Amino acid sequence: MEPHIKNSKPVRFSDQIRFRCRRCGACCRHVKGAVILECVDAYRLAKHMGIRVDQVYEEYTDPFLLDDSGYPIFALKVKGRQDECVFLDGCRCTIRPARPRVCQLYPFWVEPMDGNGGIAYHYCTECRYHSRGTLIRIKDWMNENLTEEDRMYWAEEYRTLASLAPMLREAKRRGVPVDRIQRELLFFRYYCYETDRPFMEQFRSNNRLLLVRMNHLLKQGGEPI
Repeated sequence: MEPHIKNSKPVRFSDQIRFRCRRCGACCRHVKGAVILECVDAYRLAKHMGIRVDQVYEEYTDPFLLDDSGYPIFALKVKGRQDECVFLDGCRCTIRPARPRVCQLYPFWVEPMDGNGGIAYHYCTECRYHSRGTLIRIKDWMNENLTEEDRMYWAEEYRTLASLAPMLREAKRRGVPVDRIQRELLFFRYYCYETDRPFMEQFRSNNRLLLVRMNHLLKQGGEPI
């Protein structure tokens, strides 16, 4: 699921903006609850750090509920008086090669528009002092910072959520216990990955299994299966 940033504006793939990274670390401070870690991010972090995916969530994130359906999301932990990213050391990112996609794309953020890879682009306007550099083309920025795996992930994510969202609404209507839903979501959406296997094949398989499990939950009315 993509974050929606208030201080931003829509831009086109062909647009150009002025931007220069000052390596000041400002965009890594005052970020409590702001850097959402998606499952593909956690997988890459775990692989980079040589730990299990569930350890990434347990040690480096704080959980939140997206809404009253019980859907969990995770944000990177913060530290210090300035609520800086747990991975910030002075002005240096200690996980730069595997930093979350929201960090890779800054000062832009993106959201999938359909299940065929369509994307909407947005420009973050919160740090105005960054907009004093040379002109950069959004097309070039995205080609440099977005991988083919990212695009495949978005398409699969969009298709899965289109099926999962009505299931979650129906589960709430039927009174399925939230903790039962959360157990399925946490396992299949977030934890069930091995870093020595390709991410996308596991992501697709997990999504298929999750939808099957959710169907069982709805049929059983939340009783243990």
